[in-house]
Order: sequence, then C-alpha cells, then structure tokens
Amino acid sequence: MKGFYGKFDRFCSRNERFGIKNLMMIIVIISAVIYVLGYMSQSNPYFLYNKLCFSPYHILKMGQVWRIITYVIAPNPATGIFGLAISLFFYLFIGRVLEQQWGRLKFTIFYFSGVIITAVFGLVFRCSISSAYINLSMFMAFATLYPDQRVMFYFIIPIKIKWLAYLSIIYYVYVMIINRSLFPANLVPIAALINYAIYFAPMFFAMTANRKRHRQWERSKVVDFEEAKNRPGAAARAQHQKPNYMHKCEVCGRTNVSHPELEFRYCSKCAGYRCYCIDHINNHNHITEE
Repeated sequence: MKGFYGKFDRFCSRNERFGIKNLMMIIVIISAVIYVLGYMSQSNPYFLYNKLCFSPYHILKMGQVWRIITYVIAPNPATGIFGLAISLFFYLFIGRVLEQQWGRLKFTIFYFSGVIITAVFGLVFRCSISSAYINLSMFMAFATLYPDQRVMFYFIIPIKIKWLAYLSIIYYVYVMIINRSLFPANLVPIAALINYAIYFAPMFFAMTANRKRHRQWERSKVVDFEEAKNRPGAAARAQHQKPNYMHKCEVCGRTNVSHPELEFRYCSKCAGYRCYCIDHINNHNHITEE
C-alpha cells in the first residue's frame, strides 16, 4: 500500500503537464457564468441548470451522460447570489492551495475522482447529488494539510480551519441521522469522504504507526536508569537506543520533544512520507527515493 502511494506521487510529480492548470478557477468561472445567465433569464432561470444538473433518470434512460461531469458547474438558481459568491471564492482559494501543494496532476485526479465516485453513488442509489459533496472532500483535504490556517468566518469571526472541519463533520452526521427516512440519499456525503480517505490514508497510517512505535518504546523503557547506566558497555549501547521523540523534521532536525510548541506534518509528495515541522512542510526539497 505504501509503495503504491509512493509510486503514485512520483508519477504525478513527473507528469505535471497532464494536469489541468488552474482547474478550480476554470470551474468557478464557468459556474458563475451559468448562474448569471440563469439569473438574467426571467422566463426560466432553471433552463441551464436543468440541462446540466445530475439526474439519474436522464443519464440512464435518456443517455445524457454529460450530467455525470457537468453537475459540478451547475449552481442551483435558488442559491442566493451573496452565498454563492462566498462559496465560490472560498473554494477557489482552497483549490489553488491544494494545486500548489500537490501539483496540478494530483489535484486534477483528486478532484475528478471525487466527481466520479459521487456520481457513481448517485447512479447506484438513484439520488440527487451536487458539487457541495465534491467541495466537502476538497475542504477536508485542505483542513488536514493546514489545520491551523485561520479564515474569517462570514468575514467577521477568525477561526482555525480545523474547527470548521469538525463542525462540518458534525453537521453532515446530524443531517444523515435526521434524514434517515431518505435512505440512501442521506448517505451521499460518505461518497465525498471516501474520496478524501483514499488520498489521505497513507498519512493516517504513518501517524498511527509512529504513535504505536512511541507507545511500544514507552513501555520498554528501563525503570532503573541508574542501574542501566552503570552496566558495562552502557555508553556504547546508549548510542543505539531508540529516540525519545515521536516526530522529527527532516530539514532542521527539531523534534516534538525539543520543541513541543511546534506542529509536524507528513509530506505526501516525499518518498516514505517524511516528517517536517510547520516551518518546512511547504519549504523543502521533495525526496523521491526511499
């Protein structure tokens, strides 16, 4: 599993030219244009939306397969223009950051895999879907990579992105519970989270493995340190003891023990999922070989 993700990251980094540059900007601009055209049409503001939105009936019965993709650029005309503008601006920002962090090809694959996974869920269970679930997957990815990034909630309240992520999870769980009578349509957010989990599984595996190793080391520590220090060859053995830290930055060498105030992250583009402090996670040369 780890080897697969390493090969995938190296493939993406070596084939950047196949990715779509400024993908999120393209999607936001097209979505805004479609919304404005519908808004200007007084006779039938839902005309374009009805042609592009996701509809299992039109896809399976009438062969309108383009809806599998175009639903991400079809904002509902019932959405207020102010709320839509905030949403588009916010996800444009997130998309550009993820594209810069991952590279254009990996971000392109991430986005469209979310589109396809969500569409397959909608087709299998014959339920309605929208771009909100793709945005949820993208938002969770951003919150995982930059949990302490501060945003202005409704342009007023500064809040760390990780708290918004927790609130989003609570909200969607609540919605799934209260709408259980709509099963399986109420489970559509899970499709977006599946896409998120696919890409962040190695990071979670690495963090879990490090915690496990740390707990094992804690349990194996010698209780009587003075006795161990006086044993023959203790100085030589001390050089081979396991480190007493959980995270260590590959660039500066700082650890969670020497600098407990620092946060550490694992780079998904480096082979072996190397650990970096918050100062170097976005400022280092990627290691491409184990």
